[in-house]
Amino acid sequence: MRSWTTTLLGLCLLSSACAQSAETCSDDQSFCVRVEPSQTPGQSLVTVQSPTTGWAGIAIGASHMSSINAPVYIGWHNGEDIVISKRQLKGKRMPPFESAVESVSIPNTASSGVSFAFLAPSSLFAASSVKCIWAASAVPPQDPALPSSAFPFHQHRGSITLQF
Repeated sequence: MRSWTTTLLGLCLLSSACAQSAETCSDDQSFCVRVEPSQTPGQSLVTVQSPTTGWAGIAIGASHMSSINAPVYIGWHNGEDIVISKRQLKGKRMPPFESAVESVSIPNTASSGVSFAFLAPSSLFAASSVKCIWAASAVPPQDPALPSSAFPFHQHRGSITLQF
């Protein structure tokens, strides 16, 4: 017979009702990320902000560039639009394109840099702490209209840990 704890845990994993929130910035404030529950079951809302004007990205569950298969979300502005590209970390090379990700509207920030939000599987944030690496550049992607566009090497990078 299943216990109520097992049933409750199963419900938490299938919905965002038990999702936790975390927010952190790099020491020099050149990259910030916030993760919080969303209205969509099984999804968390991830918000990324960077003062760089080209692109910014985060690899979730990665502690260094040699981490393989960590999901990477990279965002940039294309005029008034936000373009978000989901990729997979494959070591120290351009992460291959997987899919375009729909941008979630966030309140206008005073930042002149890159700010974007998207939904990601809550299962990526199931641990009490999640290591991430981030990168950003002031140089935009080669073709900002395309989520599959190549983008220049990062000018800023680092690692952060989300504590839930």
